[in-house]
Amino acid sequence: MTSIGLFIRNLLFLLFTFYISGCADGTDISSVSMEALPSEKAEPSLSVEARITAWVGEQDTLVDVRNSRNELTLFYRSREEDCDFSNYTSCEFGQADLPTGDFVRDTALTLHNSAYYALENEHGISRARLMNGSKNSAMGKVLSFRGKLWRITPNATGFPQFDFKAWSSNDGYNWRAEQTDVEILRRAGHEIVVFQNKIWLIAGSQGYLPPVGPLNDVWSSEDGINWQLERKSAEFPPVSLHTTVVFNDRLWLIGGSTADGFNQQVWSTSNGVEWEASDVTEGLLPRSGHAVTVRDGKLWLAGGWNGTRHLNDTWYSEDGENWQATTQNAEYRSRQHHQLVGYKDALWIMGGRTGTGQVADLWTSAEGEEWRQVTTDTGFSPTSSGELLVFEDQLLSVGNNQTQSWFSNDGESWERRGERIPIINTSEAVEHAGKLWAVSKQQGVWSSEDGADWTRIGSADEFYSETSSRPGQNLLSYNGRLWLITHNLYDNLDSIWSSVNGHAWRQEPSPPKSPKVRTLVAAAAVRNEIWLRVSTSLTDQSIYAFDGTEWRQIITESPIPHAEEAAFVSFQDKFWQIGGVQKIERSFSERITCGKLAFLGRPCETETGVKEVWSSENGSDWFLETDSANFDSVDGARVVVKNNQLWLFSGSKHWSSTDGIAWVDEGEFALGQNTSIGVFADRFWGIEYDFAKPPSIWRDFEDGWRKGLSADLNLK
Repeated sequence: MTSIGLFIRNLLFLLFTFYISGCADGTDISSVSMEALPSEKAEPSLSVEARITAWVGEQDTLVDVRNSRNELTLFYRSREEDCDFSNYTSCEFGQADLPTGDFVRDTALTLHNSAYYALENEHGISRARLMNGSKNSAMGKVLSFRGKLWRITPNATGFPQFDFKAWSSNDGYNWRAEQTDVEILRRAGHEIVVFQNKIWLIAGSQGYLPPVGPLNDVWSSEDGINWQLERKSAEFPPVSLHTTVVFNDRLWLIGGSTADGFNQQVWSTSNGVEWEASDVTEGLLPRSGHAVTVRDGKLWLAGGWNGTRHLNDTWYSEDGENWQATTQNAEYRSRQHHQLVGYKDALWIMGGRTGTGQVADLWTSAEGEEWRQVTTDTGFSPTSSGELLVFEDQLLSVGNNQTQSWFSNDGESWERRGERIPIINTSEAVEHAGKLWAVSKQQGVWSSEDGADWTRIGSADEFYSETSSRPGQNLLSYNGRLWLITHNLYDNLDSIWSSVNGHAWRQEPSPPKSPKVRTLVAAAAVRNEIWLRVSTSLTDQSIYAFDGTEWRQIITESPIPHAEEAAFVSFQDKFWQIGGVQKIERSFSERITCGKLAFLGRPCETETGVKEVWSSENGSDWFLETDSANFDSVDGARVVVKNNQLWLFSGSKHWSSTDGIAWVDEGEFALGQNTSIGVFADRFWGIEYDFAKPPSIWRDFEDGWRKGLSADLNLK
């Protein structure tokens, strides 16, 4: 492979790592019987006296304060961070109310304004908690500097460059934007480190292809806000996905990816400006995405990617030049983009990306030779973009594609700070047994009793094939059980799982496999059966029915025209297909030309929207209800049933229908296209997700959609 090819592959892998979350290592839940249900996964022990749930709107917020073990006297809020709540009337939007069990209406917090909340009881007033501030970002490097946490994080607003910002935090959960001049910090795969009472930003990559590829510049900042260019072109080669660490009063740069491929080079500096190369000629393999830390007077290095495989070796060096392997094949799974820290006389490895996806496991070793797995599932999301560091004499995991941070004193018991919200981009939220449920390969199984505060039940590893690079799924409630139907659009594998309570699952019989690659799978509960529609081409479409015991094939060739991303739903004891898009057949040369135009940002129409609505009572006889429904041509629309009506959400609009034929324009839809829609407690609920920011929960109230937030406040 050419050097350009190596560089492109590495950069694409970096971007994939940043934006896509993979699967986690989890317990074998497939072997658990339904007769012996395990207890629920224990939540981390928290010293919490009160939980606040806030539903934030355009003009005000509805707040519910509950779970208090001590009698509350007042609930305070203000837009001022340093508000003296004992004199709250002097603060901006200062307010106070006695929690009564009903919603408290708050005008300090809105969708456009942050606010600080505090509670009072007989012991005093709690520490103020920021609400609706910037939460954990999924990406960026985190470090501790002058009593705060700092994150230099990308914001993917341009192509092919990355727009960077600097953030600071006192607690690892609430973040404040500090950087105003962000142009100088636009990059990915960089390193930041504290050295000589400054923050140093070193190298990284500015985009996909030269000349905006790897960099070898060096920046410094005394306050995290104002940055100084120390070297535009340092002695080390342009590099990304490297590591930097402070050791023996010097700053060290180790490994990484250059335009010529992966390297084993080690560079160091005494002042951050003038760099010297160390003579590392044998032993240590070239790599990127590895992890380095300092413990017991030594440099320690673990794992990484060498261009052909992930690594699980461990090395140490006493001088940065001579490296000794403690193990070439450690007990932890081979990985890259993981975290390595020294804490309490031991080494700790967390997370990263393996050959089958991202993991949330944690390993420790006293001397780097034998590694012990502390846990297969820490409880937070699998990550290759989070950070593990020591902060306030505790292990802190921050980022992880979620709106929370986790602290631990021993690596085994973890305490969360922040909201628990699932990242769901492969299924809708489903109501079952009085709770909302959501499942994804990336983030596992989640449930919620109120729609705002979610509990992660466990990983979803057992539901998917390890080779499921592009999994699809359907989640539904049928016959008193949750049903998860997974399918891989490439290798034609699928599996069926069911659970009474979402904790213990059993594998159910699968429908017959087709010899052809599937392009579309859809499922719905119709009457007393699950109906599954499988498409293997533009013309080959089959429908199967499952009665809870076995599958039967209803029809081998559906008369419905193939429509990708069509919505399927059960309504009025019928199976419905609504909307979608139809592909335009093109020759090979036309597809090549079209691909080039799309890459250049020029329009290339390859599909057309469908306004057809089809229904069937038996799965074999299908009727075209209308070929010109009164909704916009929809692509990937979400359709749900509420109050015996069909509701279709697409883009920024939504429609309703009582018969599937006549559709009423219900106006603008507040949430975006990337929103999973569900119905719970006779209300619409949405999980809005975006790879560039944490997810958010929304609920439909009488006065419009409101964003859900939850927070814990400690009262002594």
